[in-house]
Amino acid sequence: METTTEHDRICRILANETLEDLQTNVLPFWLKMIDRSNGGFYGQIDFNGTLNRDASKGGIYISRILWTFARAYRLLGNPDYLTAAQTACDFLTTKLWDESFGGIFWSVDALGNPLDTKKMFYVQAFAIYGLSELHRATGSDAALDKARELYELIEIHAYDPEHKGYFEGASRDWKTVEPMILGEDEEPTHKSMNTHLHILEAYSNLLLAWDNNGLRAKQRELVQVMCEKIVDPQTHHFKLYFDAQWNASNEHISYGHDIEGSWLLEEAATILGDSDLIDQVTPIALKMGKTIYDAGIDEADIVQWEGDATGVVDTKKYWWALAEQVVGFFNLYQMTGEKKYLDVTCNAWGYIREQLIDCEHGEWIWGRFEDGTPIPKDKAGIWKGPYHNGRMALELFERVKR
Repeated sequence: METTTEHDRICRILANETLEDLQTNVLPFWLKMIDRSNGGFYGQIDFNGTLNRDASKGGIYISRILWTFARAYRLLGNPDYLTAAQTACDFLTTKLWDESFGGIFWSVDALGNPLDTKKMFYVQAFAIYGLSELHRATGSDAALDKARELYELIEIHAYDPEHKGYFEGASRDWKTVEPMILGEDEEPTHKSMNTHLHILEAYSNLLLAWDNNGLRAKQRELVQVMCEKIVDPQTHHFKLYFDAQWNASNEHISYGHDIEGSWLLEEAATILGDSDLIDQVTPIALKMGKTIYDAGIDEADIVQWEGDATGVVDTKKYWWALAEQVVGFFNLYQMTGEKKYLDVTCNAWGYIREQLIDCEHGEWIWGRFEDGTPIPKDKAGIWKGPYHNGRMALELFERVKR
């Protein structure tokens, strides 16, 4: 029978290996992506490793790079990480910032000229996430001021006072709020799990930078909305798309979002420090995690991509879902002490190490099909940055150190 000491040894090895990948493979790749001519970071490297210097630069992409390097600097102290974080911040708060109406554009061109000027609230949330982390890392008042401004814009323009929760997006001038499509393979929707999950994540980090009573009240309400409207009490999966009145439009299941959400919900309640809320969230997070353990991973303990009421319908292995699996199941291990969750964490990391990490060219590939062939999608792009795999390593480092 394995002892607690043996479990601790496994945790330390896991944290050391993931941190080594971050410092020697992932972040060096992104440091080379700094666009020293036009600012920010180059917007795309394709599946074949070809850099597109003329690619557009997205608000999500730059915000996620900002968050990753800011947190890496806060925890590891490498001055190169601070330089990269400041580069991302400068681009975010000048080229991607709308000087006329406030907020972050969806995208700009390679030179920094506005390209797609709609205001997705998902993007505003990630900008808050990155800016608040830079404040935590450096004490930057300017970064915190921008984060608070974006928080106010979300509350003014996205919040639904009648039915609670937040809408998807708006026109550049914030006047038109209508069903919008966030990303590829998604559907037009008034409200989505995805936007709420990442506003939750952003507000958690903003609270750590700015402990404000109004923000606390909004975050508490958001946690309850997530638990009561978005988590299905029968299946313990997230429902994904909704109309304004919270009627769900389909039965799709995103296993990666489920395991990610289980730990982000628990984190949000813990940061708030509200014992009643923690009592509400803890059993929900545990049930979500157990459901993924029972029905959302394959025989090798690797998280599946999508499902519906009939079960798993898509078995692709995506990089971000694997990264969230590592954090989510490690969190379940910390919550319960059950070795099976640590085993799943280690098996997921083993798959990442053997199948996703690109030791020759840096970073991770997008993923693999069930037969093991690579998914031929970007190495870097609007939906592929260092945030999920960077956060995985930094979360494990911080949790094991604690």
